[in-house]
Amino acid sequence: MKSGLEAGCVALVIDSVNPENVGKSVTLLSWFEAGEFFNAPDGTLGQMPSNTGGWLCVGDIVCVGKMYVSLRDFRNYGWCIFPSIYLMPLKGDDVRYYDDRNKERCNA
Repeated sequence: MKSGLEAGCVALVIDSVNPENVGKSVTLLSWFEAGEFFNAPDGTLGQMPSNTGGWLCVGDIVCVGKMYVSLRDFRNYGWCIFPSIYLMPLKGDDVRYYDDRNKERCNA
């Protein structure tokens, strides 16, 4: 389940295998289904585990673990895969016209 998350959106990391990622914001690049292959932003080829899907995300994050395809230990900076339950979408109001609304209220 993707929980209202969409590619291109920003989300807050609310849980992580790597505690230093909690509280950081990430940009969602793409959703990958269980077993699907992906190309990471650094050119690394990966494969999702056969039992779960996840979001490929970029940001000021660290990903530590084993790459499923090669089973090598790795430590990646700047990208990681997160399941939907570890992410909370950051959806704000459209503030492009905020100043115009303030001017209208001030001049009323």
